[in-house]
Amino acid sequence: MKNQPTKIYLNIGADGECQDFEELVGVSWCEDRINDDDLCYISVSSVLARIEELEEYVDRGADYRTVEFTINTLKILIK
Repeated sequence: MKNQPTKIYLNIGADGECQDFEELVGVSWCEDRINDDDLCYISVSSVLARIEELEEYVDRGADYRTVEFTINTLKILIK
């Protein structure tokens, strides 16, 4: 699919009133943060693409130690 957003925000509209996600009603989403309590979601496919870019960077001769922390952190995030 073309033009997929790399991150979206769930616009929960709870204004801190609701403490349980399952109790929310009328949740929508947007590519932009609308309210302070909106929840950010990042696309796993975009994270995988970034990991691949960093690994290609290393394959082209960059020192793995310079990107190791970033690669490992991204891998942990998508587990």
